[in-house]
Amino acid sequence: MLAKILNSSSSFNGVSYNTKKTEKDLGELMKVENFGYLQNVPNLMPEEYKNYLKAYSSINSEVKEKQFHAMISCTGREYDKHELTKIADAYMKEMGYRQNPYMVIFHKDTDNNHVHVVSSRIQPNGLKVPDSLEYLKSASAIQKIMRTDIKHDTAETIKRALAFNVSSLPQFKLLLEQRGFHTSNDESKIILRKFDGVQGEIPMQDVNKKIEQYNPNKKKIAQVRKIIEKYKKTNSSEIRPVFEPSKSKELKQIGYTSDLAEKLKRVGLDIVFHGKNGLPPHGYTIIDNKGSTVFKGGEIMPLKEFIRQGEFQEINTHIIKVDGFKEQEAVNNIFKGKNFETTLAELSKEKFHEISAFIKSAVHEFGSINEGLNFHKLGIFIDAGSVYVMDKESGYLIDAKRVTSEQDYSLLANSSGLLQQRENGTKSTQEDYSNLFVEPKNENVSEQLPQQEQSGSLLEIIQDFDLNISDDVDDSQIHGRNRRREKKARINTR
Repeated sequence: MLAKILNSSSSFNGVSYNTKKTEKDLGELMKVENFGYLQNVPNLMPEEYKNYLKAYSSINSEVKEKQFHAMISCTGREYDKHELTKIADAYMKEMGYRQNPYMVIFHKDTDNNHVHVVSSRIQPNGLKVPDSLEYLKSASAIQKIMRTDIKHDTAETIKRALAFNVSSLPQFKLLLEQRGFHTSNDESKIILRKFDGVQGEIPMQDVNKKIEQYNPNKKKIAQVRKIIEKYKKTNSSEIRPVFEPSKSKELKQIGYTSDLAEKLKRVGLDIVFHGKNGLPPHGYTIIDNKGSTVFKGGEIMPLKEFIRQGEFQEINTHIIKVDGFKEQEAVNNIFKGKNFETTLAELSKEKFHEISAFIKSAVHEFGSINEGLNFHKLGIFIDAGSVYVMDKESGYLIDAKRVTSEQDYSLLANSSGLLQQRENGTKSTQEDYSNLFVEPKNENVSEQLPQQEQSGSLLEIIQDFDLNISDDVDDSQIHGRNRRREKKARINTR
């Protein structure tokens, strides 16, 4: 993880630099903090943020370059936009900017996920935020954040693990490893390592006591099996390898998963397959987070039965509603051979205006068009050079031109990749229909297990990752050129 302080300015041009990325759908405005009357106003223009920062900073006339602009970057896709935003919040607090107006913008146009933070160097009391040894302070801040509360996090992990029912030492150690710790043990203790250091120890006598107290709960075993059987009907149990993210061509396999395993994880059951690299798994473990119990997979269901093919049933055929010939043709092309049927259904004026309003909101009121579409449960499809919108809740497919302005249609087409396809002469293919329709909300809640409770510590958002340092070539080059230009300009004016 790297934090880099970029150029200051008197015009807050960092706002323009970042908002240009969002306009091209290469970035996303994640957070706006302490912007007073602008705080909750949607769809603002960049100039409005810049004008606010200028007005706010005008209380100090001595400081000329009042912009604070920093970039926080990780290696590859190790952290997503939400995790980076939380890290940016903690970073601004450490740097002394927590009470100042600041905005966080996520960038996705380079190999490394990163966020930019733009703020004012002027505090609410009119004084300048202390910037002595600022670069060292920045490096120290990000290092502190990545290790914040690690001792507390370790203590909570140990407490949580000791509350589980386990039948063996490997099961207990698996609980710790699932939380990102490396474990080793001797006859007297288990040692927990994280971030290249020993973070805690657990007396072996405490673990042995838990193992001795283990008593299989037949009622609970039956309940977990029932949940697995339920989701096995609608989720494929075919296993596939999971690889560690790497720029190297030689990928390292770190485990196995399946559609069924991922679905069970969302309802509180973690499935951990056991097997050597390149070979099928020879066993599996089930972690019941609600019941605080670790099961041998065979206690619930033999591995061969758990991963057996042929039991998976396609979800009931979905009905796509159309009220025009063009939409009918699009459905035939896009969903050819898939588990969908088409029915003619006149689109009501209310539904027409609702879809139109949702698209307009998705295009203009969110950090990215994709985020807006997901929020309003809309899907985008391309066929024969046209863009179609699917209302996932009602099942209506409609030509986007019917429900958008010419300008919004262009933005939608650009976001969907249609314009790039026209330039490259390529065709669009729609392969993934798994999330086309909104999942029913009337499942038997009594059969589901809730998500594992989340810790309140900052480390919760980064606990499964190692500390890595990465640079951002794109931003470094741009701001490096700016610095060279400024230096050259100063020389020429003498």
